[in-house]
This record gives sequence, C-alpha cells and structure tokens, in this order.
Amino acid sequence: MAYNGPNPGNYYIINSVLSPTGDQLATNYIGNNVPLVVSTALQFMTQRWKVTGEPNAPQAIAPLVDLHREAGPAGNFAEALLAAGFTWGMTPSGDGYTIADPNSANVWAINIAAEGQQVVLVPQGVGKTQLQVWKFVPA
Repeated sequence: MAYNGPNPGNYYIINSVLSPTGDQLATNYIGNNVPLVVSTALQFMTQRWKVTGEPNAPQAIAPLVDLHREAGPAGNFAEALLAAGFTWGMTPSGDGYTIADPNSANVWAINIAAEGQQVVLVPQGVGKTQLQVWKFVPA
C-alpha cells in the first residue's frame, strides 16, 4: 500500500464530521489500555498527539502527555498501549486522512459524531465513511 501521511510533528487529530452542536471532535487519551475517545476539540493536553516516522510509511501516534504509550489496535478499538512499535498507515481521504492498521483492512472511525464516542476499528469503506476521515491540525 502507498502511504502519504502527515509530516512528523505534534497534532490534534480531529474527526472530519462535526458534532450535532457544530463542535469539532478531537481524539482524546483518557487512560492506559482503554479506548481512545473523541471530545470537544482543542481543550485538553490529552488531545495532543506526536506523529513520528516518514509520511510514506506507517507512522507511530503517541499521546504527548505520555510518550511511553502509543495508539495501538486492541480488538475493535484504538487504545493507548505501552509503546511497542505500533504504527498506522495514513492515506489522504477527502479533507483529511484515513488511519489504517497496516496489518489489517481496519481504519479508525467513530460510530456517530458525538462527545465521548470511542475510536473503533472498522473495515475501510464500510458504514458512514465520512466518520473514518481524520484531520491533523498542528498543536
């Protein structure tokens, strides 16, 4: 697969769909070994993520508040796991990127655009595909 992700750096990772109240929803690290969730954008330090690795290869995503953790696949969810070389393949999609597990056909998504939704892993292109697109906004 050909990847073309964001440049390495610190980002807010925001779903491309707004909440019913018109708010952006950013990926939020709420603890170890629990699914990532989305919450109103740009409010918390726990919403800032460090992306490492070259854009043309799978990249690591780590919460800036705990760089000993990485976003990794855990069943049907993306969770903050102990850093173990987890990477994600990112490709442009619409006004953002899909974030895919390079070892499967699953991508990050939320089921509905609402505060507190967990980041789930779903087959790419299945369901509401706009909920599978994420923007990387410099933090």
